[in-house]
Amino acid sequence: RPGCPLERAGLRVGDAFLSVDRKAAGTPEELRRALRKRFAIGGVGLFTVQRDGKKATIRAALSE
Repeated sequence: RPGCPLERAGLRVGDAFLSVDRKAAGTPEELRRALRKRFAIGGVGLFTVQRDGKKATIRAALSE
């Protein structure tokens, strides 16, 4: 969705999460659980994603 928080953080449609703060992302449900457990709204995380066959690392603040 254009202008959504993920897009503003630099993430793109098709990005596959590999790790969050250098810990494996796991399944989508494990990723959601880890985000809720480890970060407060406004907290900053380091996300590594697979994009177009390459790894990209993005630093982003979490929002609702």
